[in-house]
Amino acid sequence: MLLNVTLNLAVRPETALSVGIIQIILVPALTLTGLIVSSVGIRQTRNGRRSGRGSAVAGVWMAIIYLVITALSLIVVTVQSA
Repeated sequence: MLLNVTLNLAVRPETALSVGIIQIILVPALTLTGLIVSSVGIRQTRNGRRSGRGSAVAGVWMAIIYLVITALSLIVVTVQSA
């Protein structure tokens, strides 16, 4: 017995625009928050009494990489639309 499943993935342009605008605002804000929290984590684990320094360092690097990717994608979109 075969199942006939149809996915309706059509998205209205207004919805896609709204999600894109929210993404442009939220992603850098959350990434900066992650960078700040990870930096605090590095500072708190500096003396060796607390564990989790590796996770804090990874958080800083991931935030930096994501900020660079976001900045580059915004530059590319801006240059292409000009």
